[in-house]
Amino acid sequence: MKNSADKRVIRTKKAIRSAFASLYSEMPFEDITVTDLARRADINRKTFYNYYSGVHGIVEEIESELASSLDRSLSGKDIFASPETAVACLNAIITENLEFCGNIFTSTHNAEHSSRLLLSFTRKIRGAARESAGIKPETLELLNDFIAAGLMAAYRRWFLTEPRRKLEEASRELSAFLSGGMSAFVENNEKTPAETE
Repeated sequence: MKNSADKRVIRTKKAIRSAFASLYSEMPFEDITVTDLARRADINRKTFYNYYSGVHGIVEEIESELASSLDRSLSGKDIFASPETAVACLNAIITENLEFCGNIFTSTHNAEHSSRLLLSFTRKIRGAARESAGIKPETLELLNDFIAAGLMAAYRRWFLTEPRRKLEEASRELSAFLSGGMSAFVENNEKTPAETE
């Protein structure tokens, strides 16, 4: 009996989150109501409140899950030594949350809200690169921002392009760009000012 109840909970939450993702792509976040969500998820309002305290509760849960996934994936990894690690981590998270991420990356109604979620991604990527030895802190910050912003822009482009290439194919190219760029940066950074003249 418990197993069927668990399946029902998973199915209901999935329907609510799917309804949220589709409404998010159609209207400003502030305009999404519990009534809209319940109607789209084909449940009643009382059922919705069994799982979430309101619309913000869905976003908080998803943000928390995404942040935890990034933390687990990037923990103990140096994205400067292995830039493809960041790409692989983001791919796994995007694949697991394809509908939601697609709506976040492509929403025209929620640019400010989407930017906040993407900034969370950027901070996590930055955090995975903080300990890189031999790079001045101010240079490291600039490089972190550049990598994170580039990855976010590339994924946004992937979601917006039709027909969409396989994510793995686009990821291989992103990894190659990052690896080549990082190698060139590290090589250039290691040279003394006299060597660069």
